[in-house]
Amino acid sequence: MAVAMLAVGINLTMLASPAQAYTALQSAMINVLSTGPGTVACWKDVTLDWADTNTFVKADFGNSKRGLLRVATRKIDIGEWEKFTVCRNPSNWQTLIAAQYEGTSGVVSVERADPAPYNDALRARTSAYSIGPWERFTSINPPSNNGPYGPYNDTWIYSTSASKYVTGCPAAGNFLQASGSTGTVCEEFSWSGYRAY
Repeated sequence: MAVAMLAVGINLTMLASPAQAYTALQSAMINVLSTGPGTVACWKDVTLDWADTNTFVKADFGNSKRGLLRVATRKIDIGEWEKFTVCRNPSNWQTLIAAQYEGTSGVVSVERADPAPYNDALRARTSAYSIGPWERFTSINPPSNNGPYGPYNDTWIYSTSASKYVTGCPAAGNFLQASGSTGTVCEEFSWSGYRAY
């Protein structure tokens, strides 16, 4: 079994339940973002609507690229693969995102070293992962506190490691990629969940 060690030293495989693993991951995300001023806030069950199309982002765990983020789901079909935890520091907009599937979250990363077509694709990695530069984003607005079905807050998500906006337009397989440069409609997302911290 792979051991999930986060940079702050929390071993998720040693925890007894998915709820404990979720709480530990949220604590780790808060610790990473608490390096500056501002009080970090977190949301759970966050869904991301791409470009107001009512097509939602999912972490695809049924793919050979396990956890690849895709624009793929209609609103009426939202399930566990479409729900994320988001933590954000309002003073500097620093944001971390993690998939909630099976209660053992994979922190969303920009795959900077992958060959084409997956270079700079977004992926919720397996739990054997450390939070580092590839997992850091900024977002102009936090998720709304209206649950996974909204209404939503509009935002752009910017990868600090790739120095690009996250876009859903159009990649082979409709996966998200940190390749947008202008903040156009391709880079627009709306998100909502429940305030968790």
